[in-house]
Amino acid sequence: QLVVNDTLEALARLAAANREESTAAILAITGSSGKTTVKDALAAVFRAAGPAHWSVKSYNNHWGVPLTLARMPRDTQRAVFEMGMNHKGEIAELTRMVRPHVAMITKIAELVREKRIEGIADLRDESDRNGIRVVVELKKDASAEVVLNQLYRFSQMQTSFGVNMLALNGGRPEQLTLRRFLTSFIDLPVTLDTSIFSDKVKFNFSISFFIISVALFINLQ
Repeated sequence: QLVVNDTLEALARLAAANREESTAAILAITGSSGKTTVKDALAAVFRAAGPAHWSVKSYNNHWGVPLTLARMPRDTQRAVFEMGMNHKGEIAELTRMVRPHVAMITKIAELVREKRIEGIADLRDESDRNGIRVVVELKKDASAEVVLNQLYRFSQMQTSFGVNMLALNGGRPEQLTLRRFLTSFIDLPVTLDTSIFSDKVKFNFSISFFIISVALFINLQ
């Protein structure tokens, strides 16, 4: 049994050490959609060519990627990693960890081929061990602002969604704003049976709930 102070940090170090010893050809896949399908297809090709390693399921975040990397056998010849993100800078962090030889970005090229986005002359992958970098080269008469707006519209570089904020507030149905919804939730008395928890767990739960509540309130100011 190995006991560490920070599980995620320890996992990242194990992954980095394994990557340092590996001689495998490594490919990384990211993009707004189709990552898992492309990864599974490439994994099948790699397996047919020799010892291969790949991300299982959708293990593509800051836990799944280092776990996949740490598990990579030493005799691996080819590996494919799926990378996703839910916060700014996550792809760069994962890329520095995996250090892929080749990177693939799904969706944008497909949109160009289907002519849903016009004005792009070329897409170049200039990724290296320091991060993923995709260069979008525009046609001479293209407007950068128009192309950017098309990317926002048709890809998931920018996304939005609707939420029905109808809730029972004080026993009455009410359409709430996000701020009103969160402040009402924070003010809601919560009864929790903590008899099964240790004093340390009770304390950590209380502190965590307090921090989350304060952070949400500050972000809405």
